[in-house]
Amino acid sequence: MIDQLLMALAWVGLLVAPLPHDSKTHRKLEVAEAIVIESNEWYDYGGGYLSAYGQQPTDGTIAYYQELGMIPQDLSDYDGVVAVFDCWRIGDTAVLTVGDEVFNVIVFDCAGVADGGQDWMINGGYLAEIGYYMWEKYPHIVGKYATIAYGD
Repeated sequence: MIDQLLMALAWVGLLVAPLPHDSKTHRKLEVAEAIVIESNEWYDYGGGYLSAYGQQPTDGTIAYYQELGMIPQDLSDYDGVVAVFDCWRIGDTAVLTVGDEVFNVIVFDCAGVADGGQDWMINGGYLAEIGYYMWEKYPHIVGKYATIAYGD
């Protein structure tokens, strides 16, 4: 299926150079493939509100994406982890701004279609969900309006 996706991207001119063959690129392509097939719609998230993950979902999700090699084992360079709408953002770094506060974060999860996550984010005006440990450290930002700027 990935080969079909790559051929389709090449056919429409979106892919013009060979991609590196490494596990992170491969996993991102698999996630991108799932989004092309499953995504409800494009979501314009110039800004929105913050929610938070509980401890068990945070720990499980971090372990899962670390095992896949999509996020680093050492997350100490970041103020926290965030889940966003776009699954192809997993592993991307970003600056999350809440009022006058700025946080360096890494994307560790995304909104799902099947579980209603995408609809929940759109209908609630949510930009991101912060991981449990960021919530513990910065509880005052949950429920606040925020913006995000990716490092790419």
